[in-house]
Amino acid sequence: MTEGGYYGTTCFLAQQIAEKYLKGFLVYYGKDPGKIHALLALLKRCIQIDSKLKSLEKACRRLDKYYIEPRYADFPIDYSKKETEQVLNDALYVRDLIRKTLVSSFTVVED
Repeated sequence: MTEGGYYGTTCFLAQQIAEKYLKGFLVYYGKDPGKIHALLALLKRCIQIDSKLKSLEKACRRLDKYYIEPRYADFPIDYSKKETEQVLNDALYVRDLIRKTLVSSFTVVED
């Protein structure tokens, strides 16, 4: 823990947010996401469905490193507050674009 926060855990959970949204997108379109944790690999499959998601590549590339390192490191990794804030912003960007993309695909059913 540095600067009063659990930044390693926060970074790991931010990666998990992005992973779950990408997998949810695939499931929504009837695709099996498999046991993949690499965000870029998941994103590649999502882009095959909707090319607008290509803009998530930079965020996913940054987030990818937070799956293994904070979870399986033999010693605590000292992430900064600034780095953690960037990671959270990346996760929220993934979340927001996936949600926007899904909502735009919904069909309004009138009674």
